[in-house]
Amino acid sequence: MPPRCAVLRSRAGWCTAPSVSPDGIWISDAMLRQAIERYHRSSSQTCRTLSSCPGPIESRRRLGKRHMTAIIPDSRSLPPPWSIEFPLRPGEWKWEAPNTVGERLQNRKKFSPRRLLDRLIGWLEDRSQDTPSPDMSAPQPRLVEAATASSFQRSIAELHQRIIALDLAHANEKAIWTACKPFLRRVRSSIRRRMISSEDLIIALDPFDSQVTSQVAPELLDAIRSRLATLLLRVIYITRAGLEHDAYTGEFWQASVNLLTELRTQQFEKYFYFFRLAQCIPHKRHELLTTALVRNMIVGFIEFQASLPFPHKHSTSHNVILSAAIRELECHRPAVLWKEVMGILNERHCGDDLLRHQRQAVMTMSFTASATSRECFSMYPCEWTSEDAFLFTKGRLWATRYLEGSSAPSFIHLDVAGLNWVKMVDEIQAAPKAERDILLKQLCRSTIKTGQFRLMAEQLVEKMPSNTRLFREIAIASGNYRKARLLWRLVRDRWNIRYIVHHWDWTAWTPYVEAMIKDPDINVNLIWEMLALNWNQPNEALPGRAMCGINSQTELLEMMGRWFLEADHLTERQALHCVVQCLGVYQSIDKKVSPRMLLCVIDVVIRDLERGQRGRQERLAWMVRLIRKHMGPREADDVLFQLQGWRWTIENRTQAPCKPTVKKIEEELKVLAREATRGGLRQQSFSVVKEPERELEVADVVEQEASSQS
Repeated sequence: MPPRCAVLRSRAGWCTAPSVSPDGIWISDAMLRQAIERYHRSSSQTCRTLSSCPGPIESRRRLGKRHMTAIIPDSRSLPPPWSIEFPLRPGEWKWEAPNTVGERLQNRKKFSPRRLLDRLIGWLEDRSQDTPSPDMSAPQPRLVEAATASSFQRSIAELHQRIIALDLAHANEKAIWTACKPFLRRVRSSIRRRMISSEDLIIALDPFDSQVTSQVAPELLDAIRSRLATLLLRVIYITRAGLEHDAYTGEFWQASVNLLTELRTQQFEKYFYFFRLAQCIPHKRHELLTTALVRNMIVGFIEFQASLPFPHKHSTSHNVILSAAIRELECHRPAVLWKEVMGILNERHCGDDLLRHQRQAVMTMSFTASATSRECFSMYPCEWTSEDAFLFTKGRLWATRYLEGSSAPSFIHLDVAGLNWVKMVDEIQAAPKAERDILLKQLCRSTIKTGQFRLMAEQLVEKMPSNTRLFREIAIASGNYRKARLLWRLVRDRWNIRYIVHHWDWTAWTPYVEAMIKDPDINVNLIWEMLALNWNQPNEALPGRAMCGINSQTELLEMMGRWFLEADHLTERQALHCVVQCLGVYQSIDKKVSPRMLLCVIDVVIRDLERGQRGRQERLAWMVRLIRKHMGPREADDVLFQLQGWRWTIENRTQAPCKPTVKKIEEELKVLAREATRGGLRQQSFSVVKEPERELEVADVVEQEASSQS
């Protein structure tokens, strides 16, 4: 009979064991079961027999094939005499639950030569005892459960003794919490080892009896209960096997929600427990946290924050905790939710009290990733203060940072009263490039809407004057050419224009040039000064700096010429002057002018001809010379020929035809009569010759009627 192996190489195969195995020994399953059961009887620790729970590599089919077990020390010199094929990805492991006790008993009662041989070997090894029956290990779980239950009851009794030993009438929160720490450590250890039942956990959420609750102040008792339940939920959240793992019954989660509703006092521990509950509760239990409950918690939090002096050092952290709880609950209609919250606040408060609560609601709303900035601005009830704007900007940056999947920024801990915009921008600048652009856009949007952009810009220029590249990024992120011009002027007043051009080149202004040209309030000379084209700069844009599809200064000048022609506030003379200025800068960069630039010049010169005027001959001649220089004599001659024909048409069109008189008509009739006598009209009807006379008679009648009316 070939030797048997504990782990088979294939489903139906045998593996030959080596003749000498210096790394381990082979024993029968019967001997191993006896040793394990003797250990169970001598020790109160829980342990399972190896054959009762097959691991992820084995299945029920292989359970009947295991008859030998290898015991191998931790340190060995040679590899094991078998190989185990693991799946390439651990997520593909399939685990099957072990057989029930009834199935194992039924399998043991079946006739099998192998089972008889195992019993014989076990009887030969220890004749004093027969092979262990399945009934011997059955009472073991009840013993472990009883031992666990008794341990938890002892912990509860010790907790009550320690609390009663205190002077509850004068005890503070620190003393009561110190008395609860041993009980908390034991319960947390039981949760980690999964040796506590749901019923015991329900008791652990609120372990205080009526004697304690009657002597301790409600505010103090709610704080202790909240902290205790929060830490227990945190351990459950850390030790869970997966996101959807639910190791406890629905009664436990219902008790957790009931505890939340029983906390009547307004303090931060209550809302931190709300966050932990929203974070830890499985998704299939989310219906326990109803929409009404969530709405009431948000309203209560806003009222609690509004009762505190503003600003306080924990404003940011409190808002972050509540926004995290709302995010965990996955509210599908956040806009409707906040409108309902505002409606409840309007019903409960009025006057300055309502104004304070509405401001706090917007501050809390700004930290929520699902709420938009437009909704926050629409709900803010008054003019923005510096503290509100700073906290609101922090909230929007926090929400944006979370949406990008990044860690919590350190500026979240900045004091609101300090208004340290420089520190906030420093933290944004340390972020990766893609994330930095998004955060800078959110920073500029928030400061512009709240009216704090100038204050932030002045602080940055004062504290970080040499960081011109950062100012360039802020100007691009602002999306507002007026704010970009304000920042540019602050930097120019601090440094000279040549220093700005070196770090803040023309590419940063390409998104704003069209709007600045068409804005009547902006001087054209200031536009040329900000662009600083051809100031010892290369024509082509630096790598990664091109914007709006404009890759060179010459392309920008071509577009500027077209935009000057489209500006409604410029007169024809001013438009011509601006286009000629674009042409001059273009020629200083590139000696050969492009056809698009020439087309702008032609459009502004021929405007007189388009209006039916002859046009200025000097301008037309200058345009023809310009075309001859850059396009060649053939193109210039064609243009000159077209201009001459256009001018001739206009000149002839201006000479109106003379009105017909009676004398001219008579002369024409005489000419026709002479031709008729000569025979030129012999083939025609005489009525044709007489037709002008009839027209003349009609004309006389019309003149007489007109004179009579006059």
